[in-house]
Amino acid sequence: MMFEFPNGDISGRVSVGWMVGAILLAGLGGLAMAAASTTSCLVTGTAKCEMGMLARAVPSYRLAKSETETLPEALDLLVRDGYLEREELDDPWDRGYVYRKNGPGSFEIVSSGPDRRLGTGDDIAVHRSWGAPDTAELEMK
Repeated sequence: MMFEFPNGDISGRVSVGWMVGAILLAGLGGLAMAAASTTSCLVTGTAKCEMGMLARAVPSYRLAKSETETLPEALDLLVRDGYLEREELDDPWDRGYVYRKNGPGSFEIVSSGPDRRLGTGDDIAVHRSWGAPDTAELEMK
């Protein structure tokens, strides 16, 4: 079936099949974008879960070392002393989690997020303060 534009111009003929195909392709493109967005959310959720696990290992280390140390200087110390495995120190984007001591009883663990660059809007961070509940808030910066 052919559709002819009202001005009768033959160059304006379009096959209905081509029109339907174009509409289907546009719809599939939208589905692909939605799937990519869902995958990004799942990976971000994985990072948050892993960071929560890392954040729980820090107090365990601190309690075991309480006579000499407050917080570890680096997450590598937790690997060295058997609290974590080396593979657990990388985020889902194959970047190392960043650990920062913010004071004697405060620290944060940061992932550079999907863009793999620290200091941008998609960074993911876990902040913990000593005495704060284990369910400290996970937030996206």
